[in-house]
Amino acid sequence: MNKNRFPLCFPAGQKGKIGFFIVFLERMRYTGTAFIQSRNLRVKCQADGELLAGRKAKRLAVQAPHPAVPQFFEACLPNLYSKFFKEVCSMMRIFYKFSDSLGEFRNLRNLTLMAMLLALNVCLSFFSIQPFPFLKIGFSFLSLTAAGMMFGPTAGFLIGAAGDLIGYFIKPTGSFNPLMTLVAAVAGLIWGLVLYKNQCGLGRVIIAKTAITVVCNLIMTTTILCLFFGSVFNEIFPLRVIKNLCALPVEVAMAYFMCKALVRIQAKIRRAA
Repeated sequence: MNKNRFPLCFPAGQKGKIGFFIVFLERMRYTGTAFIQSRNLRVKCQADGELLAGRKAKRLAVQAPHPAVPQFFEACLPNLYSKFFKEVCSMMRIFYKFSDSLGEFRNLRNLTLMAMLLALNVCLSFFSIQPFPFLKIGFSFLSLTAAGMMFGPTAGFLIGAAGDLIGYFIKPTGSFNPLMTLVAAVAGLIWGLVLYKNQCGLGRVIIAKTAITVVCNLIMTTTILCLFFGSVFNEIFPLRVIKNLCALPVEVAMAYFMCKALVRIQAKIRRAA
């Protein structure tokens, strides 16, 4: 296809502005509609098939759906379409999750539920099971899972940080380290990024819990133990890997069944409302 047959037209003064171009990309991607100036379509054009000279410089050209638009766009800008556009869209989805999560704080009912999840996080932090001498499984992550799933990454981050601080002041265990509070906050953040406004399937739960195990438990916590508590990385890291691998299936199963229960409860509340 001749590229010059369908030249891309932008409004005057908007060339080079990335915001307008992103809107243009989204329109091309999702609606298959392009702003194309064509002599063949003759839609809202002059009798000779051409636009007025003033319209060419100041306004958008004819807006018309065309079946060849997606192929034309990919042929003209293959790298931009396949890489830049997808990266922009993925980053915008993450940004919207944070903004939507902040919007959850405007609802009084949501604030009440967040306070209840925070209290539940503090209470569950005092309980754990120890099936083996080297393996200890806690329950506080379940409240972070619910917070991230229901209210997003911002709420998960804040509830994780606040729950760790309140739990330490109620029942101190060792010296206080704010970096350990950051670990709990990042765990809530990851739950929110993966589960918020997404279908809660087993695959997403596995991805979220695996990411938390690697980032929070194996990398961040092990580094903190080595820097501030005198532990040797080569000695504790293999043991921590074994411990977390043993706890991972149990924690995934607990989080998955809890998410399914929350989905059913939310569905009943919507039907009742």
